[in-house]
Amino acid sequence: MKKLVKILSAIILVSVVFTGCKGKDPQGSSRSKDTDDTEETVEVDEDVLANAKTVFDVASYMTVSEDELLYSECKRDQDLHFYFDVLSFDQYIKVNYKGKDYALLYYYYNNYGAVATDVKSVKKSYSGDALDLEVDVKTKEVSNDGCFSNTTRCRLIVKLDQDVSSISVMGTPFAEYEGGKVYVCEKYGIVDKDLNFLLPPVYDGIFELYTFEESSCPMYYRVFKDGYNGVLDGNFNRVLSNSYGNIYYINENKFIVGTNGSDPALDEILIVDGNENVIKKAKGFLCATDDSKFYCPDGYIKICDPSAGDMWGEGVIDQDLNIVIEPIYYSVYFLDGVYKAEDFDFNEIWIDIDGNVL
Repeated sequence: MKKLVKILSAIILVSVVFTGCKGKDPQGSSRSKDTDDTEETVEVDEDVLANAKTVFDVASYMTVSEDELLYSECKRDQDLHFYFDVLSFDQYIKVNYKGKDYALLYYYYNNYGAVATDVKSVKKSYSGDALDLEVDVKTKEVSNDGCFSNTTRCRLIVKLDQDVSSISVMGTPFAEYEGGKVYVCEKYGIVDKDLNFLLPPVYDGIFELYTFEESSCPMYYRVFKDGYNGVLDGNFNRVLSNSYGNIYYINENKFIVGTNGSDPALDEILIVDGNENVIKKAKGFLCATDDSKFYCPDGYIKICDPSAGDMWGEGVIDQDLNIVIEPIYYSVYFLDGVYKAEDFDFNEIWIDIDGNVL
């Protein structure tokens, strides 16, 4: 199956300065991009994404989409740029390219009222097998009336002169890339440190599944696709099919799920096991995961009732699906050991953790 995807491609203006000195490392080339971004519609074969074994199989779909500076010590680096799509701001990846070793990483220049316009140089300092990079940038002042500093993201492709086990930038240590989520053509997958797919890029979202008490549960992943959630185990085997609304893990391979049907008024909240057998069910609609994560104490979860008023009513259940607070309130959240609720006239009601109105 093929689909059309709009990918934002930056027009690259290249100005290369590459000077070699006998007995010294060559200076890296510095390239800047203008901000005149254009949209390019490309045809994506979804079967290619589903059957991809490594990131290299889909590298042509991984396109630069942000205005960034580039510093490179590799003359022909066009084959290296897709690596940056897998890196976060505090990671580096080592690549052997055409017989030479390079480190690829992002450098963020942060300054209130100033941005970087060029990477002038990157100084390398080795101490044993540790490498520290000192980045020198050209800057210009810009207006800023906000609360946050200006940030310029710079791609660094640095030639390694020896084996290194750690890299830092301006004294800040970076972590070597160990794999993780990748984003390809509006879809997410997971790769290992060698960029082999552990999970192909076919999902609209991949998240660590939270327990009912809202702590991270790394043995399970919640995967979102075509409007529904499912669950995979730590080896990416399917546990729950992609047919549910929000999902929580209780314990002993049991989950709380929302049915998320076409009519919210008919939705149910279920306790199911890892074979999708229903253990218990109740009428209701699970609120978004973050609603419970931030607004409920451990062991409780927010529910909604679309028939409670002009807007959905909010309430609270426990992990056995027992109602603690009826879903009749405009809003409910936990504050300093008690619940603060507001009715649809915006009157405040205070409720204890057992559901008793104070």
